[in-house]
Amino acid sequence: MKSNSKTIFRAVLTLVLLIAGIHTATSQDNMIFLGRNTPQKFMINPALTPDNARFFISMPILGSIGTNLSGNISYSDIFSLSSANKTVIEPKHLLNNLKENSYIRNIFNLDIVNLGFRISKTGFMGISLRARTSIDVAFSKDAVSFIMDNPLERTGLFNIMVSPDALSWGELGISYTQKIGKNISVGLRVKGIAGAVSAQSDHMSILADKKFGSYTLQGNINLLSGNLNLTDDDEDKFGIKNISPGFGLDLGFSYVSNDKRVNAYASASDFGKIYWNEKSSTKISSRTPDAKYEWVGITDIDNLINGNKSFKDVFDDTFDEMTSAMGVDTVKTAFTSNLPLTLQAGGKYSFDKELKHTVSVNALCILPQYAQTYYEFTAGYTYSSPNKRWDIMGAYTYKSVRAFNIGIGGLYRGRGFEIFLMTDSINSYFNYKTAKSANFRLGMNFYCPLANKYKYKSGHKRQKDGEFIW
Repeated sequence: MKSNSKTIFRAVLTLVLLIAGIHTATSQDNMIFLGRNTPQKFMINPALTPDNARFFISMPILGSIGTNLSGNISYSDIFSLSSANKTVIEPKHLLNNLKENSYIRNIFNLDIVNLGFRISKTGFMGISLRARTSIDVAFSKDAVSFIMDNPLERTGLFNIMVSPDALSWGELGISYTQKIGKNISVGLRVKGIAGAVSAQSDHMSILADKKFGSYTLQGNINLLSGNLNLTDDDEDKFGIKNISPGFGLDLGFSYVSNDKRVNAYASASDFGKIYWNEKSSTKISSRTPDAKYEWVGITDIDNLINGNKSFKDVFDDTFDEMTSAMGVDTVKTAFTSNLPLTLQAGGKYSFDKELKHTVSVNALCILPQYAQTYYEFTAGYTYSSPNKRWDIMGAYTYKSVRAFNIGIGGLYRGRGFEIFLMTDSINSYFNYKTAKSANFRLGMNFYCPLANKYKYKSGHKRQKDGEFIW
């Protein structure tokens, strides 16, 4: 049992503090739709193939990097300045700023390989290899208060809740896009999944009634872990020992008017599951859910004060005793995880036939298996230079975690390549201490132009209908 609780709570607590304390950037998929013919849209919606190339490939590893961090707490909620002008975590400051229930979300996508090629006038195929992570952690204010602000004389109830919904996987995808008539395209991507790590729970909570230094515990612990060994054997606790198989599907639709000024699209991606095998997966659960147990509380507080034991040792021993008192069992078991389903829809309208001035609207919704739904709405504007080398983008995004987000982006096309950088929360970087969401997207692509459909004009290649060819 001692090994179990150390692994469970240290891993979950480290996950919460690490994600909360480091406000890195995050990937945002709505902004990518503002660029013209950007292949990264193809990774979200398999119907959106670049119409200006017979072949493309994103630069390996650096082809597209994005990570998505958001939540209902910010840097300034966690950290404060001490009297010595040092950044510290001060318990009362932290607890005054935490919501009763807080959550943190991080999404990371790395496109290792992303390429596509035309197989006919109406058919397009793609191959992709990606590494992906989706982490959601919900925790109660009392879970932090119980650890950081719990003097001996305090009495009352602590509602301790920590619920992770974390998945990490790799995927190999093969897609096919078919053009129907002149205006409609539909796409399908089939993906083989290799599950790396998971830690998921629909709900883990303990109600601790503290009276005169002892506790009455009542609650439920329920945690499923894939490739995390949480049993009492002597094997390593972490590490990818076995790849668990799975599958995924992406569906896409696109409509483009004859003059290309109107574009509408929709997609549903990550229909799929991961099947975690019994050899490396475990289930941790209360032997008798909602039963009441007595616990004497922290027994080594004097050794901590006297310096005979470290905080780490006291923390480990405390949760060992607490979970042992509640009768927690750990068994190896197989289970299934759902991929976080993503729904996306949007449209564009260009004011001129040269497509220099374009407005767009986009909506995105992510549905994790256990965590709460995430959504965002984006309204944007794109200016394309007359020679089609530059796209300059600006947007406003409303997110479920923050109402005000201003996005900017730039895209440059050279002969046979393009590079872009964008973010939907530039305001977060000017005031990162109060930011609850931040992101970036960086990518580079190489093209092979369409054959026999261009002519030279002013030193540049152009299609007969005015579309630029790279």
